Amino acid sequence: VLFICMDLLFADSATDAERNFRRANEHYSQGEYEQAIDEYQRVIQINPNYALAYYNLGETYRLKGKLDDAIVFFQKGVEIDPNNLLGLFLLGACYKLQGELDDATSTLQQSIRIDPNFIMAHLGLGDIYRRQGKDELAVAKCQLVIDLRPDQTLENFSNAYAHSILADIYSCLLYTSDAADE
Repeated sequence: VLFICMDLLFADSATDAERNFRRANEHYSQGEYEQAIDEYQRVIQINPNYALAYYNLGETYRLKGKLDDAIVFFQKGVEIDPNNLLGLFLLGACYKLQGELDDATSTLQQSIRIDPNFIMAHLGLGDIYRRQGKDELAVAKCQLVIDLRPDQTLENFSNAYAHSILADIYSCLLYTSDAADE
């Protein structure tokens, strides 16, 4: 009888967590970020191992410009679900926005170890390498992005962004070469 009661208790908790998660997502999609934050936090109170709630809470904080808070929640999500590519990418993106390029690089590399074809991580690394002046690595990552052939929706964005990074690198190299000739 005790096991049945425990099962019912956990089933109610899971149902409550799902209900709050859906409500939080509705607030998020309507741009009601404070309400979304409250609901995601309720989900986490009900189920502290709900990785998606941590990721969505982190993303909500990121959109509000609260990158330190976003990083904390992305880290917790990754701790619970270390193979979640999107969670790793979002954590890496926040590190990059904070200027923590070494942390961003290692996080994005971790996602590539899980899925070598994860286009967004390669693109993020290409951008980081460009910012660090590691042009050869940036060019290699951008070329890889162009060659990987992601799904059609992502392909247009990633190819355009990869070409943009390449154009920046080549224009800097051309400018440096022209300046050296003068």
